[in-house]
Amino acid sequence: MTTPLLDVLDDLSELVGRIGPELASAPTPCAEFDLAALRQHLLGWLAVFDAALADPEGARPRPDASAHQVPGDPAEAAEQVRQSAARIAAALADGVAGRPVRLLGPDPLPGTMVIGMLTGEVIAHGWDLARSAGLPWNPPTEACEAALAALSGMLQPQYRGEGKPFGLEVAVADGADPLSRLVAFAGRDPEWVAAG
Repeated sequence: MTTPLLDVLDDLSELVGRIGPELASAPTPCAEFDLAALRQHLLGWLAVFDAALADPEGARPRPDASAHQVPGDPAEAAEQVRQSAARIAAALADGVAGRPVRLLGPDPLPGTMVIGMLTGEVIAHGWDLARSAGLPWNPPTEACEAALAALSGMLQPQYRGEGKPFGLEVAVADGADPLSRLVAFAGRDPEWVAAG
């Protein structure tokens, strides 16, 4: 089974494989993270979502995203993404989208919601990484639209602002492309570039 999420994860593995250790301290659109910390954050949460989708009933403990170890070698980090993507693909083929999924707390969420959350997380933070590293990031339009629709339906105002998971929504021009609209909705300036 193929979904926009799997295409985005394929793109992410290529992107991560191109980011060398010399960029570790580069600033990112997420002011609280340099590039190395952002990569750790993204791959740590990918491991959490991977575990949840592969074990939707929550029979096994979820990994700690903040303790996740990302290899320093870009090729090994890219392989880590590919391994998560393979487990997610198997879960999707097994019908996890139509089942309740225990992500972290005791209450399950609809599988489609968890998939939408992960798609948005990967696209937005993939954009952050790419913009920080000066690399291209062009996830499929279908994936950006699906992620924006999912986040629009679940992102409440109390999750926005300083110290919160999301920044305030940034205004974009009418007719902005789906990726720009998604990153702006997630609280980034689509025109952000690293200083210098």
